[in-house]
This record gives sequence, C-alpha cells and structure tokens, in this order.
Amino acid sequence: MRLYIIKGILNIFVVEKYSISDNLYKVSHFNFSPLNYKVSKYPINNIYKEDEHIYKLNIDETSNIVFEYNKFNPSTRGTLSESIVFDTSCNKWILNNNFSRSANLDTSNNETYELSINSIEHDIFENCYSIKYKF
Repeated sequence: MRLYIIKGILNIFVVEKYSISDNLYKVSHFNFSPLNYKVSKYPINNIYKEDEHIYKLNIDETSNIVFEYNKFNPSTRGTLSESIVFDTSCNKWILNNNFSRSANLDTSNNETYELSINSIEHDIFENCYSIKYKF
C-alpha cells in the first residue's frame, strides 16, 4: 500500500493478488477529498509482476501521478507496457496516449532533421482541453 497527499487530497494505492496466478495483480486507487468527504475508486486490473516490481509510480513536476505497469494480454499470453496518468487538476485518470508530435529543424547545411516531441504534460493538456497541436 502506498499513501500520498497531493494538493490536499489523499491518494491510496492498494495491491491485491489474483488467486488464479502468482504473477497477476490488481491495484485500486482511492482518492479522498476531506473538503466534501468524497471518495473515488479506480481499479487497474491484470497487472503482471515482472522483475520483482508490480508497478512504477512517479509524480511529475505538475503534481500528476504517473502509473506505469505491465498488463497481461490473454489473447497473446504476453505482456504490454502501459502507463496512465492521474490528472490532479481534474481528479481523473487519463490514458497516456502517444500523440504524434514532430517538428522539423533546418540546419545551416540545408539538412532537415525531424524532432519528436512527446511528453506526459502535452498528453494531459491535450486530453483535458481537447486541443490538437499542428506543426
């Protein structure tokens, strides 16, 4: 169990082990607001334990929770690397989609390089406000 207080909101992560497999887990995120006594629960299912860790949890510079895990895919019997973000400004989980953003950089030698611009901050901004970037 992990416990975080971010922007006055209590965030609890509880890990449950599935009885059908030694390597499958479920993580539940509880979000509690002491101002209005509201509790929200978000389950994350079919997490595959790999290399002695079940998930990775980071908090970025804008106080958003980044949850990274390996998801078991029953159709292929393999795992997929997944990441989701809890946006603390709207208190919702959003999928960390890899939006394609690129920019071209021209050098003095008349060579053109394509730069990839992907970050969680851009994804959160794009998901919350539904703005599409055009380069």
